[in-house]
Amino acid sequence: MANLLRNLGIAIALVCVAAVASAQNSAVAAQPSVTPDGPLAKKMGIDQHYGAQVPLDATFQDDTGKTVTFKDVLQDKPVLLLPMFFGCNGVCRLEVEDLFKTLEKDKDLHVGKNFNVVMLSINPTEVPKLAADKKKLILNAYKVQNGEAGVHGLVGDLANIHKVTDAIGFRYDYNPTTQMINHPAGIMFLDKTGVVRGYMYGAEYPTVVVASNLAAATKEVQGEKPEVILLGCVMIDPVTGKRTVVVERLMVVLGCLTASILFGSILYMTAKYKTPPIPPNSRGGIA
Repeated sequence: MANLLRNLGIAIALVCVAAVASAQNSAVAAQPSVTPDGPLAKKMGIDQHYGAQVPLDATFQDDTGKTVTFKDVLQDKPVLLLPMFFGCNGVCRLEVEDLFKTLEKDKDLHVGKNFNVVMLSINPTEVPKLAADKKKLILNAYKVQNGEAGVHGLVGDLANIHKVTDAIGFRYDYNPTTQMINHPAGIMFLDKTGVVRGYMYGAEYPTVVVASNLAAATKEVQGEKPEVILLGCVMIDPVTGKRTVVVERLMVVLGCLTASILFGSILYMTAKYKTPPIPPNSRGGIA
């Protein structure tokens, strides 16, 4: 019995090591380097195009299904622009949540009155209903005054998306065959004419910095230049919004953990309830 348990333990350990190693190798293969000098940095990043004009004739569908131009959503107000996609459960979700927490907290930031918020989908397969559902979810979670009028979700084809993303310096990688998206995280500030005035990198947007950039956009001057950082979603599936490799790796780890607990329980129960050997003189018969 002891030999059987020992062999079982060794087998479980070997399987776990091999499975984890395989998952790690898959993760490395599926998630290229995102260091500033890595190959992926050439495809994804945010270049600061201060003073660039966003094409006002870029055409989209808004969250109501109406066809609009970018000029229409400006509404003669500065715009806080967030390139993302509505089905993303990675850094896009963090960006949206932190941004709207800031807008909810600072009552001096009057959405729809002093500026508008535009969430621009970078996934050309998304439809207005996704934008509408995301907007509803956000505005139910965060109490932003005039959010219904001042928050816009846009979807469109790749050509029109790139008209805007190229102008603002937002570089991302979309593979139409695999439907995978690599993209950076950040927001841009445009003045009422659609000229780029400010940038914020990452997925955290402190109130004071947001307010400062909005003030610069309102005055039609350049905001303070931020430090460049590279944060974003790597190999995100726009259908599921998940990193498949990471999920597989987690399942491997949890499976190994379950097997280890089971093996430990067997050892514990075997040791606790092991039947002691019968003394020779207590087996009955003639001594």
